Amino acid sequence: MDSALAIIDRIYAAAAGETPWEDVIRTLQQAVGAASSSLFVLGRPEGGLESLHGNTFDPVVIAAYAAHYHQMDPWIRRLRPERLAEGTPLHIARGESIIPQDEYRRTEFYNDFGRGAGVEWVIGAVGRLGGDSYFQFALQRPTGKDAFDAQALAVLQSAGPHLQRALQLREQLRAADAALPARMLDALPVAALVVDSELTLRYANAAAIPLCGPDTGIRLAKGGPRPGAPIRLRLGHSGEMTRLLLLVRSVALNGAPGGAIRLRPGPKGQRLSTALFISPLPAGLPHAGDGTAPGRAPGLALIILRPLNRAMPAPSLLQELFGLTLAEAEVAVGLAGGTRAEVLAERRDRTLSTVRAQVRAVLEKTGTGNLRELEALLASLASAAPE
Repeated sequence: MDSALAIIDRIYAAAAGETPWEDVIRTLQQAVGAASSSLFVLGRPEGGLESLHGNTFDPVVIAAYAAHYHQMDPWIRRLRPERLAEGTPLHIARGESIIPQDEYRRTEFYNDFGRGAGVEWVIGAVGRLGGDSYFQFALQRPTGKDAFDAQALAVLQSAGPHLQRALQLREQLRAADAALPARMLDALPVAALVVDSELTLRYANAAAIPLCGPDTGIRLAKGGPRPGAPIRLRLGHSGEMTRLLLLVRSVALNGAPGGAIRLRPGPKGQRLSTALFISPLPAGLPHAGDGTAPGRAPGLALIILRPLNRAMPAPSLLQELFGLTLAEAEVAVGLAGGTRAEVLAERRDRTLSTVRAQVRAVLEKTGTGNLRELEALLASLASAAPE
């Protein structure tokens, strides 16, 4: 009893990712005295055959079975879910009870594959996992060994339902992981877009859609007339578009930390002022569960959109953060808002040289190298500041 409970514990630990499936299957293999074992999941929408265990075989043998011979396997073909009765989600049996051994030995599968792979005697299980997905688990003995007895069958009958349930849980966890990125982005209180290095849209959360339109100058446009053409992110001004593309590519392709762009309002307030923050995309967000290592998702970037209700942060905030004088803070806000130095000098009744000296002081105190970097910095502050 303790041995059976230990096997069941390992089965569920494997479903949770705490134990490799190889450890579970090897334990079952030893319990029934099998020489080899295999565990496959089939029938997912993406197709193919996934091997969860098969390292008791040569990798070439597993590859050949997955590519070709599983379609010929006479034991499995008679137990596929579509051939099972509707109320029989799991079938556990010895191979010779499904196909007589003499008949099995005459099959193409046995002569071309099974005999050489040591698949003479088989005991195993086939069961549904949900939808069209199912699993097949087999324990094998080669020619010259005895057939599996009733005791071996009893071991598998005890563990089989737990194996099926654990694999069903694994499928459910995989489905939840696949849906997690969308849920995480949709749960954000800010508008978020995921794009690749060509600004092709990979995902937009619900908050982002209202900010893409003529009022902001941000568009999601089809990248061509052909059916299925990708949707791409576009900005109203070519200069802003160039800056965005450079920032996104530096993040997606070169691993740069990102930056910010503040879109200027259109003439006579026809466009809302909006800030775009570009940063690396965490690897867990695009396709969780795809084997991507933790860190940044290569080839992708995250863009956060933020409408700016204020054109720029208050001069008092800049004074407090960077030690600017009031005059320097007002000049910084004016320049980042799009006003030229000559116009600022006239409005403030100062000489142009005085304003330019104040600009140099602002760049030095804020640690920015030019007016573009200053504008990005102030756009960030405007977004982060309380409403």
